[in-house]
Amino acid sequence: MKVKNITHYALTENILPDIIIQRTLGQLPLELKQLYLDKKNKGLKVGVGLDMQLGFYLILYTNTFQVELLWWENQVGKVAVA
Repeated sequence: MKVKNITHYALTENILPDIIIQRTLGQLPLELKQLYLDKKNKGLKVGVGLDMQLGFYLILYTNTFQVELLWWENQVGKVAVA
């Protein structure tokens, strides 16, 4: 299985604004929607992004300079965050 390297910059640059996420929540993949709402309700800072390779994805901001990739739509390959 090919590993795709995604930079921190690319992950954070492609984050959708919260207003877009709230207005289109019903259009997101069901698993992403549930995970997003669960994390938001726990008070965690999460973001939904859209990338050509990953499709929709969910990141968790762990601190100012780090993010954790929690879920991505295109599960065909492995992803490594550089």
